[in-house]
Amino acid sequence: MDVRLQSRTQQRREDRVLGRYEGDSPGPTLIITAGIHGNERAGVVAAQRVFAQLGEHSPPAVGRAIALAGNRAGLQRNQRFIDQDLNRLWSPTAMREFLSRTREGDRVEDAEQAELYQSIVDILGKADPGFDRIFVDMHTFSAPGTPFALCSDTLTSRAFARRLPLPLILGLEEAIDGTLGEFMIRHCNVVLAVEGGQSEDPASADCLESVLWVSLVSAGVLRAKDCPGYESHVRRLRELRRHHPKVTGIIYRHPVQASDGYVMEPGYRNFQPVKVGEKLGRDRRGDVRAQHDAVILMPLYQSLGNDAYFLGAPRNGAWLWWSTLLRRLHGDYLLTLLPGLERVANAEPGEYSFRVEGRALRLASRGLLQFFGYRKVRREGGALVFSRRPERTVDISSAHSRGRRD
Repeated sequence: MDVRLQSRTQQRREDRVLGRYEGDSPGPTLIITAGIHGNERAGVVAAQRVFAQLGEHSPPAVGRAIALAGNRAGLQRNQRFIDQDLNRLWSPTAMREFLSRTREGDRVEDAEQAELYQSIVDILGKADPGFDRIFVDMHTFSAPGTPFALCSDTLTSRAFARRLPLPLILGLEEAIDGTLGEFMIRHCNVVLAVEGGQSEDPASADCLESVLWVSLVSAGVLRAKDCPGYESHVRRLRELRRHHPKVTGIIYRHPVQASDGYVMEPGYRNFQPVKVGEKLGRDRRGDVRAQHDAVILMPLYQSLGNDAYFLGAPRNGAWLWWSTLLRRLHGDYLLTLLPGLERVANAEPGEYSFRVEGRALRLASRGLLQFFGYRKVRREGGALVFSRRPERTVDISSAHSRGRRD
């Protein structure tokens, strides 16, 4: 590559860095992304505030924390994306195609993905061996309502997420294909996303600032006593969670395309209860009605987006306790005793899925499979295949060797 082009490419990656803070001794690596949707600027503001304070106060730290801007072109235009949603380009299939390219694509987000990918690879390549690698992705939403966290349904991610005093959503990350979190779960111990509030609300940046301070402590990069105003940040998040279930499981996603002409009924907000049959919106085929008695999450009140809404059901403490215990004991092996459930090996060594036959059995088993973390669903002929995120950290060096080099 031409030296001048290489220098410009390196400069663009440095411009993507919203903040960087490193300790004097080895420790965990915390990677933060903000603004992967260009109309969600609150996370960028929050990261800049936090790293400015870290630079001013210089608290003792171990390991490192680095914040990256996501879709910089979208952020410049205050637009969710320019040509394609940058947060839908990270599935295994899409990444294989991405890594095999010999030239950069023509779409704006092709360049954004290439730079963001290489920045992440560089960070993980310098992570201290034997320490946690944690990923936190910051977002906002179009409707009013309470902020919340969501995580990959792995035990390590669940444990980390529960240290954050916000409502926790399980299953939303697995319901969407191609998120950056889907890529990062194969390279980090913990993957967490936070929806910090309504995009246009200044309070969303305050919420995400508090999220970052708590995440820095939960990751082990900083100690609580060394964080300016730490207890006030914890109180802010606890107050936001008040009156809401601590944990909610996703039971339905309503996907939409631009050609559907979907319009959400006005007035819905996060965690608002809805009744089965209630009219939630309308598309070119007619009224769209709630499929379950549930709470609604992330109703769509913006022109761009592929998710009209999600429906969720509260999960109590006993559900979480038993789910954690039985997963640690590998209780999912017992599912093979049920008729119609077949355990099949995945392409990744040591990973398995369940193939489920028959309509009645699918309906009966879905909640049980979610109990063990099998939330990712695909159709395979006349059956459904349920898979879950891996409970392990994978070395990124093989991906690095196949990636583009400057």
